[in-house]
Amino acid sequence: MLCDVQPVLKEFLHLARLELSRRQADVVNHQQRDLGFGASIEVGRRAMVRAMAPTRGRVQLHGGSLERESTAASMPVMRNDVGG
Repeated sequence: MLCDVQPVLKEFLHLARLELSRRQADVVNHQQRDLGFGASIEVGRRAMVRAMAPTRGRVQLHGGSLERESTAASMPVMRNDVGG
C-alpha cells in the first residue's frame, strides 16, 4: 500500500510546485503593469470639466499667484510728464 501512495504524493507535489511558480509569475506581471508613467485616459463628465479648467483663468509659467487679476490693475500706467 505504501508503494501506491508515494507516486501519487510525488505527483501532487509537482503540481503544487507548478501552481506556486505560476502564481509568483502573475504577481510579478501585476506589479509591472501598475507602474505606468504614460498618459492616462479619463472617461466621463469630470474629464471634460478638467480639460476646460485651464481656459477659465490665467496661466502663469513662472510661479506666482494663479488668481485672475483685473485688466486695469495689470496694465502699466502711462504718464506724459514732459517738464514738470
